[in-house]
Amino acid sequence: VLLGELGRSRASSVTALDVLWTGDGGGGVLCQVRYNHRAARCARAAEGGDTLSVTFDEPQFAITPGQLAVFYDDDCVVGSGWISE
Repeated sequence: VLLGELGRSRASSVTALDVLWTGDGGGGVLCQVRYNHRAARCARAAEGGDTLSVTFDEPQFAITPGQLAVFYDDDCVVGSGWISE
């Protein structure tokens, strides 16, 4: 049974809240949106305070509010935040 179109399950951007950032301020990073998700290249822009807007180079499957987005620079964790939308 097909409950919806697969294409609708992909998103190009996400907003993360309560972001903790330990990395430097430059360049693109990788973002992992759930445990079994392969981290994907993205660009990020601060929205103010501890809120971060993330735009992926390619749409990602099943981004879910309430999950933790983890940001990597190569294999080092440089930040994280809770997915809100």
